[in-house]
Amino acid sequence: RAAAAAAAAAEGALPGAVALPATDGSLFDFAYDAVRNEWAAWVPPGEPAPPSIAGLPFAAIVVPTAETARISYWLRALWRGGADGGAGAHVLLVGESGVGKSTIVRGALGAARDEADAAAGGRGGGGVIEIAIQFSATTRAQLVQAAVDARMTKRQRGVYGPPRLGQRALIVVDDLSAPSADAFGAQPALELVRQLLDQRGWYVPSAPGELRTVADTSLVGTMRPDGATAARALPARLRRHLVVLGLMPSSPADLERIYGAIVGAHLAPPPATVG
Repeated sequence: RAAAAAAAAAEGALPGAVALPATDGSLFDFAYDAVRNEWAAWVPPGEPAPPSIAGLPFAAIVVPTAETARISYWLRALWRGGADGGAGAHVLLVGESGVGKSTIVRGALGAARDEADAAAGGRGGGGVIEIAIQFSATTRAQLVQAAVDARMTKRQRGVYGPPRLGQRALIVVDDLSAPSADAFGAQPALELVRQLLDQRGWYVPSAPGELRTVADTSLVGTMRPDGATAARALPARLRRHLVVLGLMPSSPADLERIYGAIVGAHLAPPPATVG
């Protein structure tokens, strides 16, 4: 490390500068490790695939790549919120069909739960709950509101939130742009979601004129960049609330790693039995 610092100083670099990794790849394949004060690969070269994929359903298999590691990191960082304890950001993950958007979201959600449990001293308790909603062309606003309200409990007059204090709810919406427009050009399901993000709550039919606050809740949506479900762009009033992350299609090297790990796990000999 001292030699690297001396070399950087000799080349006129700023004191304390960390040299970029010598590689033929992209800078985006690396992240700065503040603890070790160096650049580290998102997925170290030669790192074996996790052995736990053996026996899993095909749709549940996750083989880490640099792209999935990057997106998962940013999802957790955005959900975590600021150092002042503020609410996390609302996120929109955009990518083609089959690139693993929903799988990445659920993997990042599991990691966020582990972080919350570790912060609570390993007592568990589920610091993050998932409210999964699949949008389609016929999704109605009433169904969206009912799905969210069913997981909330009353905290005080006009304020609802996840069952336990300190717990956060993450609304996971697949195909966010799917709802069709009505005769007036509006998309009621999306307008209801927009109201939730705008007002941190919504109006309920049982109490006309009363805004019900929905606390400690964040949204993450997924959608395709083009095609039938994105023929109509998200309304600007909704889109302005979302941090958009793009998921790139897998590279040939990533595909080789993914399917090589799956085939290898399938062809591996069964574990030896004792007795």
